[in-house]
Amino acid sequence: MEYLSLLLADRMIKCQVIEEDDKKYYAYSIQLLLEKITGILLISGFALVFKSLVEVLIFLITFSLIRIHSDGIHCKTSIGCFISSVIVSLSTIPVSSVLMKSPVICQGGGDIINDFYVLHWYDQKPQFRSFGAGAQSP
Repeated sequence: MEYLSLLLADRMIKCQVIEEDDKKYYAYSIQLLLEKITGILLISGFALVFKSLVEVLIFLITFSLIRIHSDGIHCKTSIGCFISSVIVSLSTIPVSSVLMKSPVICQGGGDIINDFYVLHWYDQKPQFRSFGAGAQSP
């Protein structure tokens, strides 16, 4: 990425878009932009393959908002930052699939959830209903 960003900065100097003195600032900015685009494309590609694009996009938006307001951890190299960001983002794929299967966390208003599971909010204890012979009402 660094080589490509320097190449683009040199091209901008030849086209007289920027001054020679500003080359290192523009090269660094271009490098950051390329790393962000590459990371988002890679994460989106994995999300498409695993059919969880919506979950990953929601995570990326919220994670980006958090990163804006908090400094977070800083890696020593840009490749370390790239790899750690991709791993954290891709961790939402298995987590979201587990959460979507849990009726306690994801209560989408389905009849099965509403018929078999009641949560009494005043004491936070789940009460399971049983239907059939000898079942007691809550």
